[in-house]
Order: sequence, then structure tokens, then C-alpha cells
Amino acid sequence: MSLDQRILHGVGVSLRRTSWTARLGAVAALSLSLTACGGGSSSGPSGQAQNTTPSTTPSSVNGTVAYGNPVVSGSVVAFDVNGNKCGSATTASDGTYSMSTNCAPGPVEIAVISGAPNNIPLMTLAIPSDGNSPVSGTVNITPLTTSIAYYFLGTQPLVGSLQSPSSFTQAVEYVPKVLTAAYQQKGASAAFAAINSAYQGAAQQVLIALSQSLTTYGVSTSSDFNPVTTPFSANGQGVDAFFDAYPETVT
Repeated sequence: MSLDQRILHGVGVSLRRTSWTARLGAVAALSLSLTACGGGSSSGPSGQAQNTTPSTTPSSVNGTVAYGNPVVSGSVVAFDVNGNKCGSATTASDGTYSMSTNCAPGPVEIAVISGAPNNIPLMTLAIPSDGNSPVSGTVNITPLTTSIAYYFLGTQPLVGSLQSPSSFTQAVEYVPKVLTAAYQQKGASAAFAAINSAYQGAAQQVLIALSQSLTTYGVSTSSDFNPVTTPFSANGQGVDAFFDAYPETVT
């Protein structure tokens, strides 16, 4: 089994078409056995404790949840850097959702926790424009955003005595712990910079690995396309045609 397949199998995912999996070779530089490249484990804050519980700020996010088809009546939940659930919504018949949030400033994980056919795992790590702002605006949840989130996890050290996630449910629960640990250890400003840098690197690697396939469906990864923030419709065109051609399923 190739390393990219091991990444995906580690969170309970397989891809029905091997051509997508083959193109994930570049994405596979890191695995969800986080100890391999994550720099070892971290047992908690080092040095003087810093402000680890940023105050929450009302905001709103919206986007499309799709995997080749729109996710209808899916339960979408947001978790912030404090590890708190800070928003929830249900997807409409076209896969869109709109969510009022009360999250702390900084990165937010948004995941489909139920309602996706065959429990297809879908999640996003959303990064605001700066560490003092809450996530707002468009946040899509797709196989692309899920792959980026998994790759990001592979760059992060284990949190304390926790085991690396071996299922999608565990991965969803693990992401907020990673964010919280970073904010506890480094403080908000340094943590945001480190998380943002690691995430942008993960996104770049995923898009490089899949650029040829995405270009086939009219999606230019050299343009302003952003899997998380670029609006799209689950209508079989553009990036959604890519999802249609390479549907995601669960093993």
C-alpha cells in the first residue's frame, strides 16, 4: 500500500478510483502516524502559561458540502482553538449551509459529523486572514479540504499522551486538541503563525499533487482557486466535476 493510501486509510477513507490515489503521491510525504514527522510528542505548555482562552466573537460562515454529490441534511459543526463547539448547521438540498458562529479568533475546524451518505468523512480546517479575527465568509467542506486537513495533521506533534487518530471520528476530535495545545504552548500570535504556515504548506502540496486532474476539469491551481474559500455549486461543473469523477467512499 502506498504512503498516500496509508494516510487515507488511517482515517478510514479510500478512493474508489486509483487514479486519484496515485496522484496523491506528493501529498503522502507525511502520514497520520504523527510521530514520524511531527517532531515528537508535546506534554503541555512549556514555560510561563499564556492567555490560552481567547474571547469568542460572533460571526458567520457559509459554503458547500459535497463529495461528488451534495450532502443533504448533513450535520455540520464548528470547533475553535479553545476546543469548544462554537457553531452548528444543517445542509440544504443543494449541499449549502449557513452557520452563525461564536468562535474564538483563529483557526476553526468545521466537520460533517452525521448525514453524509455511508458516513463519508468530510472536514475543513479554516484559517482567518489574521490571528485576531474569527473565521467568516465561505468555508467549503469537500474531499479536497479533507485531504488538506489530514496532511496538516501529519505535520503536527502528538498532543500529550493522546494516540494518533485511527478513524475519522477520532481525527475530528483530535484537530481542536492540536489547535488548543499550540495556543497553550506558544501563545495566540505565534501559534496562529505556525498553524497558518503548516496549513498553507499542506494545501500547496495537495494542490500540486492533484493539479493535472483539477486542470482537466477547468480548475487552475495557479490562479486564485482556494478549495476552502472559493465558492462553488454542486452542479457537476468545475471542481464539482472533479469530485464527480473521483467519488469518495469509506472502507
